[in-house]
Amino acid sequence: VGGTVLWLLKFPKEAEAHIKAAARSHDVAEDRLLFTPKFADVEHLRVKRGASLLLDTLEYNAHVSGLDALWSGLPLVSMAGSNMA
Repeated sequence: VGGTVLWLLKFPKEAEAHIKAAARSHDVAEDRLLFTPKFADVEHLRVKRGASLLLDTLEYNAHVSGLDALWSGLPLVSMAGSNMA
């Protein structure tokens, strides 16, 4: 979707290069990836309001992050998995 970015946690830092390489291999421009650090609890909820959608991971489903997203009004897309983070 035009104008969208993939907003990711900047942790662990070693993963960032791998994610950028994977994006390039799928013709996704690097400027469409946004890596940010962890935020303090209060700011964490405020920052979520800047997103349009939380895309949950399949292998380890959201727990508190998913609840935080819904609590802040952010829609959540998820699939039932076998583990919970």
